[in-house]
Amino acid sequence: MPESMKQVGVIPPQLMRRCLLLVVAVGIGWRLLRFFLGMPIWGDEASVGLNLMDRGFGDLLKPLEYDQVAPAFFIAGEWGMQQMMGASEYSLRILPTVAGIAALVVFSFWARKVVPPLAALFATGIMAVAFYPVRHSVEVKPYAFDLLASCVLLWVATTWQQKPERTRWLWALGLVMVLAIFSSYPAVFVAGAIVVVLIPTVVRGKSGEMWAGYGIMVGMLLAAVAVSYLFLVVPQQRATATMMNSYWEKGFLPLSFLAAVKWLMVEHVGNLMAYPVGGKNGASALTLVFFLAGAWTMYQSKQRRMLGLLMLPFLLTLIASAMRKYPYGDSARITQHLAPMICLLSGLGVAGIIEMLSSTHRKWATLAVVSCYGVIGAAGAVIDVMSPYKRLADQQTREVVERALGSDEQALVVQNMKKVPVNFQWYLRKERPGLAFGGEWERMKPDQGMLVFNFNRSKPLDVGWGNGRELLGRETHLLKTGAEENPPVFCEITRWGCELRGE
Repeated sequence: MPESMKQVGVIPPQLMRRCLLLVVAVGIGWRLLRFFLGMPIWGDEASVGLNLMDRGFGDLLKPLEYDQVAPAFFIAGEWGMQQMMGASEYSLRILPTVAGIAALVVFSFWARKVVPPLAALFATGIMAVAFYPVRHSVEVKPYAFDLLASCVLLWVATTWQQKPERTRWLWALGLVMVLAIFSSYPAVFVAGAIVVVLIPTVVRGKSGEMWAGYGIMVGMLLAAVAVSYLFLVVPQQRATATMMNSYWEKGFLPLSFLAAVKWLMVEHVGNLMAYPVGGKNGASALTLVFFLAGAWTMYQSKQRRMLGLLMLPFLLTLIASAMRKYPYGDSARITQHLAPMICLLSGLGVAGIIEMLSSTHRKWATLAVVSCYGVIGAAGAVIDVMSPYKRLADQQTREVVERALGSDEQALVVQNMKKVPVNFQWYLRKERPGLAFGGEWERMKPDQGMLVFNFNRSKPLDVGWGNGRELLGRETHLLKTGAEENPPVFCEITRWGCELRGE
């Protein structure tokens, strides 16, 4: 760390360490709370879970169904957890939760290597209580692995760059790159930036061992990217291209100059910069100010190579967006690999503003900022406890299925499996493995009552549908489980007695 970035030590080191441990503890605590709340599975999570139910180990690398895209190690890990523990909200969220917590811890170590203690504290606080890293740490999606891969890559690369004579870190970086590529698709943008930024260090080193390590690292990266792209990315893109291009249209850089300028301005004050709080329609403008202030501070302090490492992944992601290969804006979930850069530079920007204060006020301003992090974390935890679901309809879906299948009645679904909404399908199959789909009457025992699920609103079941059985009861539900523009899901549950005899 350059001398020009070392702040005047007006805050006792012991207090600084305690504050850092506090914000990390708040971040870990909030993530664990969300995990143990056992929030109901929502649409995209259910889609991933259904792919796991339908596959053996040899099928894991085949393109996913239900318009899902995910890297190999993520799918394999989730499949393994389900095999060991069964299908549940907890078993499928263990690995993302571990990844999210590990990302926060690694980020705190990396931040202290790159920026002064005060900036590292603020940056770690932002990462600890920012909603999107917390949310995606407890979700059956690969976004927590995007964040972890980025943090680990940056930490290992920085560790070697600070002491380039330790070439074993180059070998470690190559291994981490391979693991990252198969665990996170956008990790390629961070890895690519590292390869470019480390070139001057290698050239100045004039060491054959260093050149060999660097060459092997690049070779490992290229091999991993080639295998991942040819055998995983391309098949998944072919299977989902039409839907994905339409779904992420707002995340692709417009090719018109004026439209692109407007798009960039809107996206950089939207969800992309929502750390620790923010959102669309300019709600993240203050974070952008802190981010730019931190970037300027780093530039002025002669840490320009590090600044390049932090900014180049943005550029590479933006290029992929212009090529319509990977979205850049619209949602924070697909840019979790950029979250470490945003949090670090924003924390540095906040620290720079506080450094302008007098020595007396600096300590109290620091405590005020840390207290704000605590308030954000506590408020987020309270909201989660009061509303432990993404949508209320997700909670209602779980309750409807669990209540209906709470008895030992045999059950069937009128529609074929793929015609059933994914939320309902996952809970139905979780609660009753081997459940009959497609109105498979032949599987129903005639001397037992029967529970029937129907998801076609235009064709409610009438008495004659029971094929000689007596209709005992009916309940219907309209649940808004999907996007706002989608119609609510219709679910009709009917109970039928045994087949009538002697009539």
